[in-house]
Amino acid sequence: MKSIKDLPIWYNNLDVVPFTKAIKAQRELFKRFDLDMFADRVSLPGLSEKVMYQTCFNNLQYPDKKPANEFQYPAKRMAGYKSQDAKAKRNFSMTLEHVNTLLQKQKYLCGLCYCRLTADTASADRINNNVGHIDGNILVSCVKCTARKDMSLKGFGIRSCLSLTRTDWCIALIRRKRTSTLR
Repeated sequence: MKSIKDLPIWYNNLDVVPFTKAIKAQRELFKRFDLDMFADRVSLPGLSEKVMYQTCFNNLQYPDKKPANEFQYPAKRMAGYKSQDAKAKRNFSMTLEHVNTLLQKQKYLCGLCYCRLTADTASADRINNNVGHIDGNILVSCVKCTARKDMSLKGFGIRSCLSLTRTDWCIALIRRKRTSTLR
């Protein structure tokens, strides 16, 4: 350094140049996975998550989503849900027609693990457990998934969401978990 004016240049060479080299190296690393942190506008943890999903699930077999046989939801279960909500002092306004419509929309498959439902295995699970069994707060799932809902969200996702992508029902589960812990 010959003068004080050379100090910013010297500091720039010590600090900024290695930082930009590190960014370029990181960018080249993610380009191998067809990701660009500047073009995609994704943070480094977000890019790392995408790389993890690309490499972990190369030979993943997705659950079979062929529709199951049609059936009517058992009306006798409605009394059980009504008594649960009355005991917990929650509102109950679920209708049998709404549950049957949900079954048709879900093609008689579990809303969580996509297994085929029967009249014996179908269960009306509440999306938000703080609210009672009302139309719009119901997801028809199998008895196994309903029994596992006390499991941590991460554990449930690993065991049942084989692809672990952020689908609508995963987001609903995350929101349900957040709202149940806040209250």
